[in-house]
Amino acid sequence: MLDTAAQNLLSSDDLTARRAAFSHLCRTSVVPRMGLLRQFSTLPNGVNFLVGTRADLREIKGNIQFSLALAAYLKELLSSWFDFGLLNY
Repeated sequence: MLDTAAQNLLSSDDLTARRAAFSHLCRTSVVPRMGLLRQFSTLPNGVNFLVGTRADLREIKGNIQFSLALAAYLKELLSSWFDFGLLNY
């Protein structure tokens, strides 16, 4: 699916088709889990919950594949929200 979206972008002839193909590629490349995690931010204390969940996952010892994957997704999501450039002094 991602390959097809990338090929569609590369083969787009005009600007309108290229924009549509780029938009489709962006949507296709997002892992569905990220959308679910983003929805937590709309809940009361949702961001706090996500930060706490990541902290809890970091304390888990061992190589638990699910925990490592979820921690990586949370790190990516939170780092995009709390990017240094977005902070005000």
